[in-house]
Amino acid sequence: MEIKIEDLLLEIAKLRKEIEKLKIENEQLKRENAMLKARLGMNSSNSSFPPSSDKFGKKKDKNRSLRKKSGKASGGQIGHKGSTLEKVDNPDFVIELPNEICPHCAANLKDVKIEEVKTRQVFDIPEIKINVTEYQAHLKTCPH
Repeated sequence: MEIKIEDLLLEIAKLRKEIEKLKIENEQLKRENAMLKARLGMNSSNSSFPPSSDKFGKKKDKNRSLRKKSGKASGGQIGHKGSTLEKVDNPDFVIELPNEICPHCAANLKDVKIEEVKTRQVFDIPEIKINVTEYQAHLKTCPH
């Protein structure tokens, strides 16, 4: 089998054209890959996506605390004077909790004298209520 130079030159030209096409395709794929990687790395903090679209996983802490450990126990420290919410003299509601049955032996305590009354007050924020005002215009016809 004899190989001619002209055939080899034609083959080289074909391969060069194919190489050029592959180079162009490679550049397009590189651009598309970079775009997809950028889109994959997007989340609600670096795009207009809502937080609900964030993928599950460990979130990177943007602001790590600069606090150092003090060695003290957590909570109120020894010697610190605390403050508490004081009881009010006239509460809005009073609910009596009569003790009429002994919790140990189930004896009737209705006629037994009360020795002490212990109180505890709960401070609740009242429910917000909408006030509706109705205006009633009186329409009259002049007799003249």
